[in-house]
Amino acid sequence: MDLQKWIGYADVKSAPVHFYVQRNSSFFPTGTPITFDRVWVNEGNAMNVTSGIFTAPNAGTYFFSFTGLASYPANNGTSWLDVTLYLNGHSIGKAWVHESDVTFLITIIP
Repeated sequence: MDLQKWIGYADVKSAPVHFYVQRNSSFFPTGTPITFDRVWVNEGNAMNVTSGIFTAPNAGTYFFSFTGLASYPANNGTSWLDVTLYLNGHSIGKAWVHESDVTFLITIIP
């Protein structure tokens, strides 16, 4: 059996799902999904940019990557940037950075 031919999109039985979205302005609300104003790719239409919510069309494993830029006001005391990934309303991952750091921490909760 030629595995290269057997394993492929045609045998998956589901359509591909991936997205690449962008926000071009500041976002200050806490505890709310980030909405986006630029859609580069939304294959499968699983990402709702108006609500900021991704709805998985099928059960499975999904990979998410996030890049952000934080600007902290001078002399504002201690500031943090905190981004949380939720699954069905429950926190499953978190990334945060302190104003004086150049690195971040990620926690993935199984």
